Amino acid sequence: MLEQPKEYVRSLRLANAKCIIITDGANLFVYARRGQEWLDSPVGYLNVGSLQKQIILPKGTNLIGTLVMLQPSSV
Repeated sequence: MLEQPKEYVRSLRLANAKCIIITDGANLFVYARRGQEWLDSPVGYLNVGSLQKQIILPKGTNLIGTLVMLQPSSV
């Protein structure tokens, strides 16, 4: 799921990109870069159809942290 957006970042030469956002409809996943490598697990997640403060999967993500991460001023 992450290979196509990683290829977009590479081909568009977006060397300063810090996050990739992937969606499959109502689910939005945020992946982050550490150095030159993209993390394999999402650092943020939200389901726009059912906003929940604590989310079981993906582990370690939460709605508030994800919304804060999506603000332009946070990157």
